Amino acid sequence: MKNRLIMLIVLTAMVGAACSTGLVAESADVKPGAIVIDRTDRPEQPTRPAEGENARPYLETVDLSIADIQDFWSNQMPKAFGQEFQKIPSSKIFAYNSSTPPPACGTGEQPSYEALAGNAFYCSEDQFIAFDDENLFPQLYEKFGSYAVAMVLAHEWGHAVQDQLGMADGSVPTVYLEQQSDCFAGAWTKWVDDGNSDNLSLSEGSLDAALGGMLAFRDEPGTNPKDPAAHGSGFDRVRAFRDGFTSGVEACADYGTNPPELTQLPFRTEGEYRTGGNLDYGQLIKLLVPDFDLWMKREFPSFEALSTAVGFDPSAGDVSCGGTTLSGADVTGKIFYCASDNSIRWDEPWLAGINDESGDFATGLLLGMQYGVALQSQTGMSDDDIGSEDSIKQRACLVGAYSGSLIDESANPTGSRELSISGGDLDEALASLISFTAPDHVDESGSSLAFDRIEAFQNGVLDGVSSCGIGG
Repeated sequence: MKNRLIMLIVLTAMVGAACSTGLVAESADVKPGAIVIDRTDRPEQPTRPAEGENARPYLETVDLSIADIQDFWSNQMPKAFGQEFQKIPSSKIFAYNSSTPPPACGTGEQPSYEALAGNAFYCSEDQFIAFDDENLFPQLYEKFGSYAVAMVLAHEWGHAVQDQLGMADGSVPTVYLEQQSDCFAGAWTKWVDDGNSDNLSLSEGSLDAALGGMLAFRDEPGTNPKDPAAHGSGFDRVRAFRDGFTSGVEACADYGTNPPELTQLPFRTEGEYRTGGNLDYGQLIKLLVPDFDLWMKREFPSFEALSTAVGFDPSAGDVSCGGTTLSGADVTGKIFYCASDNSIRWDEPWLAGINDESGDFATGLLLGMQYGVALQSQTGMSDDDIGSEDSIKQRACLVGAYSGSLIDESANPTGSRELSISGGDLDEALASLISFTAPDHVDESGSSLAFDRIEAFQNGVLDGVSSCGIGG
């Protein structure tokens, strides 16, 4: 382990950057994250205001996505539930804006646009779907690409399926119905990805767009999952989407009777509420470093405690790792494990900025990944293996297992740890994984790197260290 510098997992400041994704026509240059239109014949269009119609670059993909989702459920609902799917006619699909608000749902008065701005919804009383095409869809398109728009539609069709199956009768808590719809959206995405769609196909980066969209649609941190309006944390909604994507509609079928475990945590104190559950950088590092040390030693008794884990200011001078002097681009905007002296070092102004902008557990994820590098190095893993995608996923799993231990400690405190997890922390970790994966998108096989790393992280949270495949 001596005279080696492990800087294989260097990270640049990208947290919060929007994904370059979208749905594009076949004639356009296909960008990462696109759904490619595979046909030119246009299906029935939803009811939409005529004014400004041509200003929506995603209109064709909205129409084709709707047609495809309808076909998907016509195929899948009989197989999964033994019941025929009743397609929603175009006359009951409404794109609304400030000039043309959506119709009334049930016997109430027609709502104003302001009351429903930024929303998409299914009305079970009158079996219609409506979506804000003035703010919601344009904003999603701008930030995540048109795939996020299509995913919202797939989610709302999931509610229509629930209604037709008799599940939307109030017997199932809202949070589970919402996550089941997320699961259904994942199943439809896999349908498209497998080449079953007559209309659409996925291109590289689409799953990253899905994950980013799920995080954007999450409940506000601290929301109680028992709230009648709760939809779920980003972590839980992403997991539901993954369930559908990896295992199909059948995996979503029993969400009502056998719901998934929720990780959504309400804020426990007034202080957590005021800060959004986030510690300032200095306080976080003071608590996080010794807690990682404690946990690593507990889970891996042979783990050699770090000599130091401390930040530096690149503008203040060079940084030394064993006999190697580092400066400039080698250390700016980076965090790394130095095997020569068994330490973790980082650009402190950079990491403090991430903490301020993206939350304290975005910082925790980055630091925890380097603890994983330290463990892998100490177990004798070669530098090449440490840099492999499998090893990165293993580290994501380890940080997930660490996160899960904090959840357990929060639920059943023993008094042995000074750090606890709060609402929104897991979502911050997922956002960090997506942000720092974004430049690569996919591996050589075409698999989404962010999707696979998040799966590893979530497995660690839910199943612990045993799911990570490493000893020490």
